Amino acid sequence: MLGQLKYIYKKFPTRIISPFIRVLGLTPAYSRRMWNKISSIENDEELNFNVEVLLKGLVDDINKVSYYKKDSFENFKNEANLKSLRNLPFLDTEIVRNNIDGFTNRAVSGYTTSTGGSGRNPLKIYLSNDSYFEDRKFVFYAWSKLGYKRNDLKLTLRGVNLGTKLIEYNPMNNELNVNVFLMNNSTIVKIILEINKWKPTFGQGYPSAWFIFTSLLREHNLELKQQLDGIYFASESINEEKRTFVESFFEVDVRGTYGLSERSCFAFEKKDDKGVYKVMLEYGLIEIIKKNGNQAAVGETGEIVSTGFINRAMPLIRYRTGDFAEVVKIENNIVVEVRNIIGRWGKDFILDKEGNKIYTTSINIHSSAQFDFRYIQIKQDEPGIIHMYFVPFSGLNEKSLVTVKKEFQRKLSNIKIESHVIEFEKLYKTERGKIPFLIKST
Repeated sequence: MLGQLKYIYKKFPTRIISPFIRVLGLTPAYSRRMWNKISSIENDEELNFNVEVLLKGLVDDINKVSYYKKDSFENFKNEANLKSLRNLPFLDTEIVRNNIDGFTNRAVSGYTTSTGGSGRNPLKIYLSNDSYFEDRKFVFYAWSKLGYKRNDLKLTLRGVNLGTKLIEYNPMNNELNVNVFLMNNSTIVKIILEINKWKPTFGQGYPSAWFIFTSLLREHNLELKQQLDGIYFASESINEEKRTFVESFFEVDVRGTYGLSERSCFAFEKKDDKGVYKVMLEYGLIEIIKKNGNQAAVGETGEIVSTGFINRAMPLIRYRTGDFAEVVKIENNIVVEVRNIIGRWGKDFILDKEGNKIYTTSINIHSSAQFDFRYIQIKQDEPGIIHMYFVPFSGLNEKSLVTVKKEFQRKLSNIKIESHVIEFEKLYKTERGKIPFLIKST
């Protein structure tokens, strides 16, 4: 189904397919079936959560991929419960990167993509088609807490590559995408005029992009003609002062979601308890692990470690995220609420020729050509110029190099890109041996 939707979207003009998508409810944004499932989450939320049923389902999935055939996973397979789960070794991006085939079940229909390059190197991942729809179910449920409804038009500010277009309507998601790379003092009037023609009723996207958008509107004395019901931030840590600024300007509640491209966990900020994130357990479990390796208690902080249930194509168990949070609530020995999420996202940015910030969350790409490279690293020493270092997996594919560079250049039209193919040993590494996506000398 997902492949067919992508084919339709690419094959036919928007004006032709939009009415059919809406009337027939072909995508999650319009689907009655999807929204009935969302209603069922609301109805079932207070029921007892049976973690062992989900863990046994996870065992069925890992039995079909080679990495988990190691002896260290046998006890969990024989007795799938929280105790045996927490005795398993941790995974991280480097383990997955170096064992991609070992984690992948190609018998499950899916597609290859990559994680965002925000503070970490993009990681090739394989997602099941079903996980896309399951992910949308939980995301829409979170949005619905701020008033998002079936058929609502969404105003989206994130790193979508629109080329020279300022605005583009996406019928698949019923969203109006703003080109955040071209959003500045020179274009904001044209952008707001176009947005007001469409009259979106809900907002979503990167906190950094919404802050810039709001600042430009206030500076130029502009406004949305249609009141938004709410705004949900994603993919970056939330700065409270900037959130308050956006909330005050649009006179709406602004909340955040936390999730991973790997689809191993999902949590959303509660409307009536700002700062507290509710973990959707049917999506995935999280553990908060302290430096000493122990489980964090209520009030303690540690690294978020996730175990996902919805991506059967690449199941990840006890996956270290590199993000941190404080435990707010534990039920039945399971973390159900957290706060103070401190992530990689939103901290890293580059500067264009005019000194404008472009956050790394906006420049991640999804071209399959990037999968020919083990690492891609960006370095900036001066505004308007970046150096990109490419480490091939095995031998350089010149065509892939050109393709990836072109895709980055399309997103970074106001930045000069210098590319370099290097050996792994020449990559910059931190004192702890980590390989950051972005290096800045200033």
